[in-house]
Amino acid sequence: MKGPWLTDYLGRMQVAASDACSFVEGLDQADFLDDKRTQSAVVMSLIVIGEAATKAPRFNHKLHRLTLPCTNRTLRGAAIQIAMLDSKQHASASAKATR
Repeated sequence: MKGPWLTDYLGRMQVAASDACSFVEGLDQADFLDDKRTQSAVVMSLIVIGEAATKAPRFNHKLHRLTLPCTNRTLRGAAIQIAMLDSKQHASASAKATR
């Protein structure tokens, strides 16, 4: 199946990657680690990329062959782990702030 869906998913991935790069532009590692808002924004961009990457191969058999070593389950698992890590970091930062 081809059509606008593949183009849409690839476009979402490109926009999310550009967004993530723009969020960290001009920041060094220490600044990034101190800025929870930027970290969350980058995490969300990575999740968008991962979700689109799991769906794009359905629409193009050539993409499907390229992604065989990295299955949809692996990509979704990585996205979930990133989101969970981000939420744990926010929870520990909130707990420290209330002490």
